[in-house]
Amino acid sequence: MTTGQALVAVRDWTFLPGPCFMPCVDALLFGTLLYRFRLVPRSILVMGPVGAPLLPP
Repeated sequence: MTTGQALVAVRDWTFLPGPCFMPCVDALLFGTLLYRFRLVPRSILVMGPVGAPLLPP
């Protein structure tokens, strides 16, 4: 019984913030990669981390 409650708590803890947090992390990492290889200007890269948290869950 306790194990099941713990698993549900872990699922809730990871599932709820994950879809809101990971797009921002992905945008930051992908933007860094694109900027490092000079594929896009810096002004475009700022829109990724700013806009990613605004995505609906």
